[in-house]
Amino acid sequence: MQGNGSNFVWSWEWVEQLPADEEQQLGELNELLVSFSLSPNNPDSWRWVLGKTGLFSVKSCYDWLIDHKQHEELNFNVLSAIKQLWKNDVPSKVLVFGWRFLLDRLPTKEALNDRGILLNLHDLSCNFCLQHFEDSNHLFFLCIFIKRVWEEVYKWIGMSLPTGSAGIIHFSMFGDMVKTKKGGRVRQDLAGHYVEYLETSK
Repeated sequence: MQGNGSNFVWSWEWVEQLPADEEQQLGELNELLVSFSLSPNNPDSWRWVLGKTGLFSVKSCYDWLIDHKQHEELNFNVLSAIKQLWKNDVPSKVLVFGWRFLLDRLPTKEALNDRGILLNLHDLSCNFCLQHFEDSNHLFFLCIFIKRVWEEVYKWIGMSLPTGSAGIIHFSMFGDMVKTKKGGRVRQDLAGHYVEYLETSK
């Protein structure tokens, strides 16, 4: 910050030239700072702007998040699967895993790459087949190794594996197929523990 007398302006110095997107962000920051009146002779202090007292509180943070939450329209099939998921009698950690799986929020290698965590493309390959990038559908359904596991599961319950099915389609088809089988405590449990199997095999 530089100034002469009572007039002060923001002055920025960078080691290297900023990229275009950061230049835009800097312009937006300067616009926000225009309305601020600074007093260099007074000491700085922290203030939580979301609270009336200037002090942080969980309630003020929660209220702000609720007021500014973004609504995401869910696919009808995904919404139906989530409702079906919460009816299953499995541990809560398994339900949360299934919920994140259906919303495609699992920390797969491809998801971590999208978040800027795994940046080397060579690190994104599936650990089982090393042939494709690891996303949820590949990791749990489309990998050659995983397909063999599903073949054994379907063989055990006396059904054939639907070719090419993955994700929400696989989840729904498996549940519907098991529900058509009458009798047998083991077959009834399969519908409830489908997601538990996915969670423990990750």
